[in-house]
Amino acid sequence: MKINGGGKKKMVTYPTRYRACKEKKYGEVVVKVEGGYAVMDAVEYRIWRKQK
Repeated sequence: MKINGGGKKKMVTYPTRYRACKEKKYGEVVVKVEGGYAVMDAVEYRIWRKQK
């Protein structure tokens, strides 16, 4: 996730899981989304998973 000037987080998708794993940091997870793979922190993942 990248932070824009307004404090909102922008979802970045990667074409392959390998590329997403290279970009993730400690405490983040790689998830499959429409259009590829995304990286999000564990707290956001739990919220996203419950909404899904």
